[in-house]
Amino acid sequence: MFCIVNSPPVRALAATLNCAFMRRSVTLILVLFCVTIAALAQKPFTEGVITYNIKLRSADNQLLTGTYTFTIKADQLRKDLALSNGYRELILINGTDNTYYSLNNVNGTMYAIQHKMADVFKRQEKFKAFAISGEASGSDLNELKTYKAKVKYKTGAEGDVSYTKDWYPCQAFTYERFPDARFLPLSYWYKNEENGMVMYLDVDKVEAKPVESAIFRIPADYKMITYEESQQLRK
Repeated sequence: MFCIVNSPPVRALAATLNCAFMRRSVTLILVLFCVTIAALAQKPFTEGVITYNIKLRSADNQLLTGTYTFTIKADQLRKDLALSNGYRELILINGTDNTYYSLNNVNGTMYAIQHKMADVFKRQEKFKAFAISGEASGSDLNELKTYKAKVKYKTGAEGDVSYTKDWYPCQAFTYERFPDARFLPLSYWYKNEENGMVMYLDVDKVEAKPVESAIFRIPADYKMITYEESQQLRK
């Protein structure tokens, strides 16, 4: 038995197996290293401004253009929608205080309308666990590496999205249709099933920079009301 184990053919086989094992180990280590480096390269977008150019197409094919600006500072989010017809809406969300306000002009009076954060997360439920497929490299945006792909939701709804993996939202509520995304959406579109409106968003600028805390405060000339009270005003 001793002679068989130490015979040249057996020693050659052992050497071959050992080399194969080492190659697989090295390959596995390299794969894990690359995955780790890619993960470390991603950064949460914790402070700065993201500006989108938008188009809104109504169910009767009327078109409006404008901008949609996301200003972020840690757990605070400000969304500023400005349309070509003069309409403007501000949304202020504070993840720590668990507050959500939309600032509107209702019949000439400025109101800060309080919504329930629970409703925000409830609306996001149908967009969770979305699937990305057909990923391909896109045109770089300044220094950002971009990708384009198809997105599909568990409801069956589908769409197109382009994004960068260099950044990702630091709060799940930043993008209603991309909760817990590990990328930053750059362009996408979606349809509002309630009114048939389709919104197209195309990023103009991504600026990681300091922003003032004051812009997340409700101006003193706004009257604070509940969402239910605002519905009564619109009747």
